[in-house]
Amino acid sequence: FMENPGLYREYRDLTGLDAPVIGFLKEKGQADSMLQSIEPVVFSAVDRYMECGYNNLMFSFGCTGGHHRSMYSAQNLARILRDRYGDRIDVLVIHRELIAENKI
Repeated sequence: FMENPGLYREYRDLTGLDAPVIGFLKEKGQADSMLQSIEPVVFSAVDRYMECGYNNLMFSFGCTGGHHRSMYSAQNLARILRDRYGDRIDVLVIHRELIAENKI
């Protein structure tokens, strides 16, 4: 539901890790409000998994091309989790589309 920067020529070759795209998503994309809206669910899931002693939990984001909104969201959810849980959890971010395109 976020505005898609990939529809604009100036952002097409960039990713959600690049400053211009980040600025676009913050200004026009409702990206931060979306992340804030999922925090309670994410925190509940992580807390429950920790209580149960589970070791693996995955959160995934997808978008039209896998380069802009999903990358921004994944990176920022990782930051939110690290800020909240510190070294009590390991956070691994995999940008599948960049791997598939040999860009990382």
